[in-house]
Amino acid sequence: MSDWKLRMVAEPIVPVWTIENNCEVNGAELQRAIVRGFAERKDDPVWINKHEAFTFEKVFTFKEHGEFFRGALTMAGLRYAGDFFELLQRYGTIKVTITKSRPEQQPAKEGGK
Repeated sequence: MSDWKLRMVAEPIVPVWTIENNCEVNGAELQRAIVRGFAERKDDPVWINKHEAFTFEKVFTFKEHGEFFRGALTMAGLRYAGDFFELLQRYGTIKVTITKSRPEQQPAKEGGK
């Protein structure tokens, strides 16, 4: 007779933390710091003369990347770094996706409205 077992894995489901800002404004500092610090690209994705779409994805862990974001907290004017650092510290691992795109323009309605 074989033993039967029950195994349970309880994984937390946390709400997604989302921030969105226009390029070339001061609201996108955290996204800029992440892409500049961890992407292979050499250009500045936020303050640039020629924009192009891209998607950046990376899994951050508190153990490996916590010091980077702790350092970002000390930089003047880097919005949301504290919130992100606390989130990374609380959950230990966070997958980040940063997408740069141009929103589709809506076609003009008939009659100019």
